[in-house]
Amino acid sequence: MAHNTITYRLQDDDDDTQGAPFPLHVVTGLTVAQYQAFADVFTPLVDAVTGSKIAAIDLSLSLSIAGTPKSAPVGLSQNERGGLITFATAIPKKYGVRIPAILHSIMGGQSFSLEGGPVGDLVTALTTAQTAANMRALADFEENLVAALVGKRSQYTR
Repeated sequence: MAHNTITYRLQDDDDDTQGAPFPLHVVTGLTVAQYQAFADVFTPLVDAVTGSKIAAIDLSLSLSIAGTPKSAPVGLSQNERGGLITFATAIPKKYGVRIPAILHSIMGGQSFSLEGGPVGDLVTALTTAQTAANMRALADFEENLVAALVGKRSQYTR
């Protein structure tokens, strides 16, 4: 069953930049104001049981999956073997978008092309407005992604 998530980001005395998550799963179909009211009730309760500071509260909404994506993972695909597209932004700061389990047909070695095909389509979508509301993807520091610079291997371990 689908659900939405209200996540409290807790910052400890070590001043960790990410903040530890404290997620609360909630029903779908409510208004933003109703979710805010729920968070308002829980904020003092969470604050009372942790030594950390509540640095942020996020709302994650469950969305329907449009189109016809894969019904099963591609054989031998591993999320640890990824590709990283580095973008220029409107300010002199770069931003990376990681593609978990990048297809071997796209990246057989240490890098991949950003031109044409599905990668080119993704780059175009990430750097241009995609809705009537002029919505587009942003870097986590709230700047538009301007141009893709490089595509390279990105691997992490579990």
